[in-house]
Amino acid sequence: MSPCLHPEPAARHIWLASLMLAALAFPAHAQRDSLPDSTTGTSPLVVTRELLPFRGGVVIHGRNPTRDTVWVDTVSTYACRNIYPRCGDRAVDIIIPPGNEKELLRIRPQMREEGYGWRWGYAWHTSGGGVIRRGRAAPGAPEA
Repeated sequence: MSPCLHPEPAARHIWLASLMLAALAFPAHAQRDSLPDSTTGTSPLVVTRELLPFRGGVVIHGRNPTRDTVWVDTVSTYACRNIYPRCGDRAVDIIIPPGNEKELLRIRPQMREEGYGWRWGYAWHTSGGGVIRRGRAAPGAPEA
């Protein structure tokens, strides 16, 4: 007779309980915080940073709390250390309607076991009330 591959009900409950405790002890969810903003042209966006679990990188989001649509034209990274994608300007066409949020930038380390860092900024414009406003923002220097 071959041994049973299914655990006994009591052992199965203990195994499931230990698995649930491990999941609670080591959460794999992203952590979000807001970034300080030093802008030229007073950016209409509220920018947040989401740290991805297991050193998977960072996602930068822009939320538009205004009544006007905001267009992000360029996202720039500079003073980079161990990041992917590479440093430089990226022409983007990110449209953020009033009350919405969009991803502006996603950065990950090239080598996870090493630290990484960069500075970044974005160029934006809006046309509220027929008046076009433009600006550049440099919300901070994330380090991980």
